[in-house]
Amino acid sequence: MIGSLNSSFSFNSYSLNISNKLRINNTNADNADNTNIQKNNQSIESKKSSLDSKEVLGYKVDKEGYFTKEFNKAAGIPEDYKMHSSSLESLVRVRAPSLYFADIDIAKTIGNAYKILSQVVGEDTLKDKDSFSLEEIAKFPQGYEYHRQSLQVTKIYQTTKDYMNFANNDTNWRHLQKQDKEASTLFFNSYETMRQGLPATDIFNNASGGQEESFNFNPNSSKYINEDGSITKGGLLVAVVNKVSYTMEGTTTIQGKGEGFDKSLSRQEADEIRRDFGVSMLVLYATGEEGSWLLGTDLETFKKKHSELMKSYQRKLDQWRKEDEEFEKNYKSPMQIMLEELDEAMKKNLKRIQKKKQEEKQQAKQIIKKLDINA
Repeated sequence: MIGSLNSSFSFNSYSLNISNKLRINNTNADNADNTNIQKNNQSIESKKSSLDSKEVLGYKVDKEGYFTKEFNKAAGIPEDYKMHSSSLESLVRVRAPSLYFADIDIAKTIGNAYKILSQVVGEDTLKDKDSFSLEEIAKFPQGYEYHRQSLQVTKIYQTTKDYMNFANNDTNWRHLQKQDKEASTLFFNSYETMRQGLPATDIFNNASGGQEESFNFNPNSSKYINEDGSITKGGLLVAVVNKVSYTMEGTTTIQGKGEGFDKSLSRQEADEIRRDFGVSMLVLYATGEEGSWLLGTDLETFKKKHSELMKSYQRKLDQWRKEDEEFEKNYKSPMQIMLEELDEAMKKNLKRIQKKKQEEKQQAKQIIKKLDINA
């Protein structure tokens, strides 16, 4: 695109020089030529401005939809990596806003993918070629360990078998987590092929069959596969993002921070946030209080709201406990209530009987007294 625009501009500059020479001989022709030249130049500048101003996700793209060198510079990757906008548009659609991210910084995300790829495969290997065949990709290291915050690769597994030997041991994962490290295959590889010890070659696939669904984005593999079947270096970066979620950068939600996506937080801090988030969810469910603040991104606000919620919940617990104690103190079983009611009924009945007997005695006395008088 740039080359064609420069050629057009040079051609019109040359035409301008010719018209200036013609001006000496023909003033009217000169005016007409100048008008046409100005229109042509304006048209070219308009087209150039239109092409240059086309942006996707905040970065300029060429007429084929690939990001320009401006994006590569922002991402901190070499200029010969061509990233297609459709891949990152799909990434943003499924992952921001989401449970974990409010927004995605696509430049930092691709920069993170380059950090990993260049460490695992090696910068010298990547510099030698513009694209790699599936046979060459199959010879790449198949797995690696890395620090979650810095993305520093600390160990490389050359074969799928080596990686599986590590991954099948739960103790290994617990040991990694204590060091705030993660482990992954370099690219997507199905469990079936991994079980057979085969290397990853279907690198644009995912749990959704390479399509955009749920948390999975569409890498748009056709933008990175050459006619001979080789895959460009830009495609390798997209494949790394497709496999490794921790390459993503952006504004994390509170839940995202708890899952470790905020690289400024240590594992201990992330674990505490995840714990408090879970507790808050349970308390809000139990109390029915409003909890939209759980969907926010500001950590200080979350901590303040969580603290207020727990104090409020403690007061309610104390109240409920007091009510329970009062209830237990005054509690009567159905049998006890029935016996008490029966006893009360018997007492009332006894009183009625006693009253009746008393009345009968009085009547008897009155009769006797009356008889005595008559006698």
